[in-house]
Amino acid sequence: MTLGALIAATAHEVAPRQTEPFQGGFVENLADLGSALAERSLIDALRNGTPMNFYFDSPTREHPIRDAAMNFAFKDADDRSRSALGLCERLASTMDGRNKSCLLLVSVHEMPSPAAREVIVWMFPYDRVIQRQGGRVELQDAFSLTSGLRKAATFRGMDVRTGFLSGVALDHQSSNADQRVANFWINGFLGGELQVQSREGTNLAATAFRAANKTLARNEIAQEQLVGAIAHLRSRTDRPWTIEQIVALLPAGEAKEAFVKAAGNSAATRSPFALDLEQFDQKIKYRVFKLENGITVSAPFVEVGQGVTIEESVDGATLTARGKIQGETIRSTN
Repeated sequence: MTLGALIAATAHEVAPRQTEPFQGGFVENLADLGSALAERSLIDALRNGTPMNFYFDSPTREHPIRDAAMNFAFKDADDRSRSALGLCERLASTMDGRNKSCLLLVSVHEMPSPAAREVIVWMFPYDRVIQRQGGRVELQDAFSLTSGLRKAATFRGMDVRTGFLSGVALDHQSSNADQRVANFWINGFLGGELQVQSREGTNLAATAFRAANKTLARNEIAQEQLVGAIAHLRSRTDRPWTIEQIVALLPAGEAKEAFVKAAGNSAATRSPFALDLEQFDQKIKYRVFKLENGITVSAPFVEVGQGVTIEESVDGATLTARGKIQGETIRSTN
């Protein structure tokens, strides 16, 4: 997908913890900049970025990055200028010794709908380049559009209450082993959190259940509570889940504590995802068998062949479950 026509742009040089005035302003040669930003590899990288949501700590949906993006999209030059300087201040305060000076560029683009705009916040790292002119070699300052350290975020929408609530972030360092570096752009500067896709969220939930079950190997009651939560989760695949909501399915006690410890407390635990039931059951080893006599046998965390066997015949498959009875519960159907 190509970029729409460039309407306006600002560019400022920003250094970590900078307190002096920021050098820069509105870009005048929009045609040249638009051509540079429309580079196919640059746009492909941005379009293939990671979906993100703004993290709102109040119901008003006020957020410095969202507010700035909407000002760039729909307000006048004065508002855009104030928002640009506000972004510079935020970026400078977020950066530290692990970051280098950069060029913070904000571009506003047309969209097919006349009422909609796309705003892209770009961060291009500072670099030194050697340029040869005949027999002369000169060292020049530059900001690299192709560096693996470049970052960006794009927000699209209309000037409505539900506009610009999410976006797409480009950050090649998001998998960096030093999460302080990886989180600086998305969590620190943008004030957002990555959207958890169905596969990642399902894997996180299933892995937490398996780890918690292993931790509770000598606590049958707590293990049964895990199984109850799993059964409820499997019965409600019609709605999105967060890890925090799954935690709420567990009563206070060792089962909940073990699951919380296994799941961790990253931003991913707050992000909704659609449960992939097939993937979840494969990871949990959760299987439910309905027998012709009306009996239902559920076998979580159990490999078929270990206590549960299935024999195939011309008349159909027959299930056999063997094991010592650890307890018995009578439940009312009322």
